Amino acid sequence: MENIFRQKIKLNTNMKMLAVVGAINFIGAMIICFVIYNVIKGSKMEDYGSRTYNAAKVVSRFVDVSKVIKYRDSLEIDDEYAEPVRLLDKVKVDLGLRYLYVESWDKTGQRFIIYDATEPGDGVTDSAYNRDLLGHKMIEEDYATQVMSNKENIDKYQKADTSYGKTVCSYYPIKDENGKNIALVGADIEISHVISRINRLVIIFVSIVLIVIILFTMFSIFAINFYFSRPVKKIAKIVNHFVNKKHDKINIETIKINTKNNDDIGILVSAFNKMMINVKKYAKHIEEITIEKEQVAAELSVATQIQKSLIPHIFPAFPELEEMDIYAVMQPAQKVGGDFYDFFLMDSEHLAFVIADVSGKGISAALFMVIAKTLIKNEANSSKDPGEILERVNRQMCMDNNLGMFITVFFGILNLKTGEVEYSNAGHTKPIGKIQSKQFKEIDVKKQFVLAGMPNLKFKTNKLWMKKGDILFLYTDGISEAQDENGVCWGKSNIISSLDALDTDKCDLKFISENICDKVYGFMGDIPQSDDITMLIIKYNGNKNSERESV
Repeated sequence: MENIFRQKIKLNTNMKMLAVVGAINFIGAMIICFVIYNVIKGSKMEDYGSRTYNAAKVVSRFVDVSKVIKYRDSLEIDDEYAEPVRLLDKVKVDLGLRYLYVESWDKTGQRFIIYDATEPGDGVTDSAYNRDLLGHKMIEEDYATQVMSNKENIDKYQKADTSYGKTVCSYYPIKDENGKNIALVGADIEISHVISRINRLVIIFVSIVLIVIILFTMFSIFAINFYFSRPVKKIAKIVNHFVNKKHDKINIETIKINTKNNDDIGILVSAFNKMMINVKKYAKHIEEITIEKEQVAAELSVATQIQKSLIPHIFPAFPELEEMDIYAVMQPAQKVGGDFYDFFLMDSEHLAFVIADVSGKGISAALFMVIAKTLIKNEANSSKDPGEILERVNRQMCMDNNLGMFITVFFGILNLKTGEVEYSNAGHTKPIGKIQSKQFKEIDVKKQFVLAGMPNLKFKTNKLWMKKGDILFLYTDGISEAQDENGVCWGKSNIISSLDALDTDKCDLKFISENICDKVYGFMGDIPQSDDITMLIIKYNGNKNSERESV
C-alpha cells in the first residue's frame, strides 16, 4: 500500500514538471515567433520600400523631360505618348508593382496624372486608356507634396492607405535643366503582397517551432522518468553538431543564457548560445545578399528595356523612301551593352547614320553610350560636316571623364539624291562594302583618334560614292573578334566571304544580318558571348525621282 502511494506521488510530480516544461517551451516559442514576425516584417517592408524607390529613381533618369513638360502643359496626346507608357508597363510587370506613374501639379495646385502604366489584361487599347488618364485628377497626398517641394529628412518610402488601396509607395522627382522639380515618378506595391509573404514565412517557422516543441516535450518525459544527466549530454552533442554543420535560414534576435555552471547544464547552455549567435549572423548575411541581388536585378531589367527603347528598332525605318534600305541589330554580351547604332533624316535629302563601340561593358558603358548618342544627334542638328560634328562631341565628352572611358565612332551622312557619303571615322573598325563592285571588300577609310580620349582634336571628313545596288556594312569588333573554344577569332575575312556567298541583290537586309549572326554564334559554339555584337547595313537604291525624270 505504501509503495502504491509513493508511486502516485511520483507520477503527480512528473506530470507537474512536464506541465511546467511544456508551458515554458510554449511561451518561449511564442516570444520567438513574435520577435521573428516583427524582424521579418520590418526587413521585407524595407526591401519593398527600396524596390519602389529604386524603380522610381531609375525611371526618372530616362524620362524625356521636354515631353513631360509638353504633356503637363498641353494635356494633349500625340503619336509619341504611347511609347513611354509601354515602357512603364514593362517596368511595372518586371518589378511586380501595383502602380507606376508620372504625376505633376497644375497652377492651381491640383495633382494630376501625366503617364500611367496600364492594368495588364484590362482589354483596353493604349490610345483609349491613356486618353482618359492624361490629366486625371488625383487626391492630394502629403507625402507626394513633401517630395515635390524637396522637404528635408523625407523617408524613401511610406505606407499609404488611400482610395487606391493599401500600398508601400515611393516618389522620386523629375527635374528640369535648372534643377527644379517639375514632376514625380510614383511606384507602389500593394501591402497585401508583402503581408502574405511574411505570413507564409511565419507559418513555416511556427510549424518548425511546434514540431520542435513536441519533440522536446517527448524528450522531457523520457528525461523525467529515467535519467537527466545522460540525455542532457546528448542534447549538447546534437546542438554542437547543428552549429557546426546545419544552419537554418532564419533571422531572430540572439538569445543568450548566462550560467556559471561547469556541469552538463553549462555545456548545453554554452552550445545553445553559440548556435543562436551563428544562426543570427548567417541569416542576416543571407538576407543582405538576397536583397542586394534583387535590387541589382531590378535596376538591370529597367536599364535593359530603356536601352532597347533608345535605339531605332522598328523596320522598315523609312518605308516612304525608295532611295535606300537600312537595317541594324545589336546583341549585348551582358544585360546592357556599350555598343550602339543610330540613324535619322537630317532633311529630305540627307540620312545620318552612326555606329559606335564604348570601352568596357555593363552599366557604366551603357550610360556612356547614352551620352554619346545624345550628343551626336544634337550636334547633327546644327552641322552637316561629320568631322566638325565629331570635334564638338569629343570636346564635350572629354569634360569630367574621370573614368578614362573612350568610344570608337563611324559617323556618315548619305546624300539620297547623289549617293555621296561624307564620313568621319574616330578609331572605329573599317567598314565593309560592295561599292561600285561585284564583291565585298574592306573599305580603306582612314582611322582617326577615338572620342573622349583627348580634347581639342581635329577630325577630317572624307567621301565615298554609292551607286544603285551598292551596300555598306558597318560593324563592331564583337563580330570579327568572336572566338571559338580554341581562342581563334572569326575575323573580317569570314565576314567578307559570308557576304559574298549571299545574293545581296535579291535578299533583304534583315536576312543578311540574320545570316551573319547565325554564322557568328555557330562559330562560337557553346562559348559565352564576350563582347557586344552590332551591325548596321545600308543599301542604296539610286535616286528614283531622277530615274523617272530621265525616262
